[in-house]
Amino acid sequence: MVAVSDLKKPDCRLIAWRFSKPMTLPIPLNVTVDLIPCEISGTPTIGGRPVEVGQSRHLTEDVEVQPSFTCLARVYGPAS
Repeated sequence: MVAVSDLKKPDCRLIAWRFSKPMTLPIPLNVTVDLIPCEISGTPTIGGRPVEVGQSRHLTEDVEVQPSFTCLARVYGPAS
């Protein structure tokens, strides 16, 4: 769950992403990302693990993503 106080921090962003092609999702040094899938089609994966709606993933390093899904991403760390 995203706490309102978390979103007020200058180093926290809430972003919507759609993954429609296979890719490596780069996670910069000192950044963490919580992915929360909200819509899936087919059999998408994050780091080789199946994606389920509402099941969050905490990421701290680059990860392989297979489509197709839409998610919310809570990003903590320095803005790029």
